[in-house]
Amino acid sequence: RKGARLQLSCPAIRYFAMKYLLVLALGLLVVVTAQEAVVPDSNVGIFDNPNTDTNPVQTIPSAPDCTVRPQTIVEVKRMRKAAAHIAQLIQLEVAIMEKRKTYVEQMTAYLNDRIRELNKVKGELAQENRWIEVSNQRIAELAEKEKLIKMQDILSCLSSNKNRLAGERDSQSKQMAAMQAQANVIAQKINSIKGTISAVNGGADPNTPTPAAGAAGAAAPALQQG
Repeated sequence: RKGARLQLSCPAIRYFAMKYLLVLALGLLVVVTAQEAVVPDSNVGIFDNPNTDTNPVQTIPSAPDCTVRPQTIVEVKRMRKAAAHIAQLIQLEVAIMEKRKTYVEQMTAYLNDRIRELNKVKGELAQENRWIEVSNQRIAELAEKEKLIKMQDILSCLSSNKNRLAGERDSQSKQMAAMQAQANVIAQKINSIKGTISAVNGGADPNTPTPAAGAAGAAAPALQQG
């Protein structure tokens, strides 16, 4: 069967090979003609070329003498089969990549939604933290105000006690001064009485009792006993 396939494919290969050689020969002919062409003289026509007017043109062979080896055909078929397999794999991979792309897009949209929600929660958490901080500061302010009020009460109480003690101290000082003045007056009266007694006794010591005073002093206990 492999030989039959080779026989069936040989005419087609020969046809394509001949066509390729024909095109190649025409290309070479055009190149050689262009290389041999020269600039025409002013006396010659525009399309005349003296170098090619008399030269004979070679004929193109109808059946080129070339054959294609069976190994080459086998290799070509193998390469085509491998290329078709690679194309199938590429198509399959393209479909898989499209699915992956769709999945990545969906996951990206989902993650973006979750990120937006997370940022929203973070913003709310930041507001809560600020509110907690402000509340703590207000609590501390109220505690300090309470301490200040208590200290002001204590200071006012101490101030009133101080004023009361100062008034009592002033009153005691005044009373002591009055009593001292009275003591001085009494002492002066005592000295005056002593001076009077001394004058009555004729200059004697007023502390020495007179006989009459002694008899009166002795009679007083007797009266107390009776």
